[in-house]
Amino acid sequence: MRERYGYQSYRGRVSPRRVLVVLVIVLAVVLAAVVALYLYLQRYVVYTDEGARFELPFDLPFLSGESAPPQESGGVSIVVEPSPAPSEAAPEEPEALRAVWIPLSAVTDGTAAALVEAEGGTAAVLDMKGEDGRLNYVSSLDLARRAGANPEGDDPNAALRAFNGGELYTVARLCCFQDDLLRTVDREMNILTNSGYLWYDEAGRYWTSPANGEVRAYLTGVAAELAGLGFDEILLDFAGYPTAGQLGWIRVGESYPAGELDRWIGQFYQEMAQALEPYDVTLSVRTTQAALTGAEERSGQTAENLAAWADRVWAEPPEGTETDYAALLSAAGGEDVQVVLIGPAEAGAEDSWALLP
Repeated sequence: MRERYGYQSYRGRVSPRRVLVVLVIVLAVVLAAVVALYLYLQRYVVYTDEGARFELPFDLPFLSGESAPPQESGGVSIVVEPSPAPSEAAPEEPEALRAVWIPLSAVTDGTAAALVEAEGGTAAVLDMKGEDGRLNYVSSLDLARRAGANPEGDDPNAALRAFNGGELYTVARLCCFQDDLLRTVDREMNILTNSGYLWYDEAGRYWTSPANGEVRAYLTGVAAELAGLGFDEILLDFAGYPTAGQLGWIRVGESYPAGELDRWIGQFYQEMAQALEPYDVTLSVRTTQAALTGAEERSGQTAENLAAWADRVWAEPPEGTETDYAALLSAAGGEDVQVVLIGPAEAGAEDSWALLP
């Protein structure tokens, strides 16, 4: 054989594929080791209010989450910081409600929080259906469109949705059966006089009938839309039959079934509660001392139907210290119904109150 004088034959370059295979094998081994270590240490992870930490069966403070550096080993401490709490979609409901009425303009001009704070309040009340029947938001309900109840100009819904997602607890006030607009759609929705005319109260406002199913469906639809806009509470005002004005002129019949007024008001509250059931919202009703004590039957409001369906009852402070609204509601089965006093001159530290126009 011919001598090569110390030179070996040329074998070519190392294949890149071989390098890649070796690299993949090394990475796979490292990954498998990391996964195995993670699975092994997972059993020793303890979650506390201060975050997550390792509690091992042997003394390795740098893995156990001690904040101080190790005394002997000189290792580095590993501290798992707690995750920040998720932001709330809506403010927490205050234990004692301090509700302050504000105009809708305060939502758009940014003065709402200052107005509420100036009165010592914790919640804002906005009129979403006025005494004339006009809405302060744009409704998709056909009856609202036909009655011309939607506001003209810019759509305030986006601003309301943003406001309801802020720090203030928000209450939407609905003037229910006092309504000047629905009569233009169908006069049969209204309470009538003995002569067949549309009845109106001493303020010149027309009233729809709680016994009319289309009227009740319209009001529950409005409330559901407002809950969908993010309001925390729905306050029903004028949520009974009228008690002031020329009541003797009212025609007794289908629109004003004397002797059954409380039945239809209770039906309305039940339907309202059912419409709001899919939403995380509080249902409140404004009433009077006479209705709660049973001295006024013409409104159809009773302690029983309020106790059955309302989460909160708003009323003027009682005349006389012998009247206890909470006790009356509790006796009617509403032990958990809260009472909000409207415009009290003096309120205790735990009392809920509201300032309304």
